[in-house]
Amino acid sequence: MAASDEAVWSGDYTVAEFSVPRQTEPHRLPTKEMARICRRIVECEGPMPEDEVSLRVRDLWGMSKAGGRIVEAVAQAIRSLLLVGQLQREEGFVQIPGAPVVVRNRATAKSPTLRKVEALPPCELREALREILRRSHGCQRAELPAAAARAFGFGSVTAAMREAVAVGLSKLVEDGTAVEVDGL
Repeated sequence: MAASDEAVWSGDYTVAEFSVPRQTEPHRLPTKEMARICRRIVECEGPMPEDEVSLRVRDLWGMSKAGGRIVEAVAQAIRSLLLVGQLQREEGFVQIPGAPVVVRNRATAKSPTLRKVEALPPCELREALREILRRSHGCQRAELPAAAARAFGFGSVTAAMREAVAVGLSKLVEDGTAVEVDGL
């Protein structure tokens, strides 16, 4: 199988949708309650950009924007979850410790932020690269950005995607997951 045959294995990005106590403004919730909501969001969408959690809280309350008080309430809730080990953070992305990393196609994601290379969690990108390499029994380094772009539902390969793949691949080579031989 060539790397160009990839991307069928990635699932669609699922956005957290559940009921919340809309009778109370989000920033007025006790930190413990906001933390429960944030954890549930991350359980559904994680790993995810930390700042996207505030946007999801906004969406769950049916609001058009997340003001400073909501952003701060979510940040405080995330800090509390990090302190007790219910969340972990890597380079601005949060996830549930020990949860499997699933490669998700973002082609139909409503949030424009999620359709940017910068919004790809490093662990998810590395998982995509591992899977591409496994399924293709290795491939040329030059093929990886296009295969990764397809896996995430991106229509084109940008310089940002090439750079993200190079960084992710370097980490895989560094930890021994991938071995580069004549361009990989």
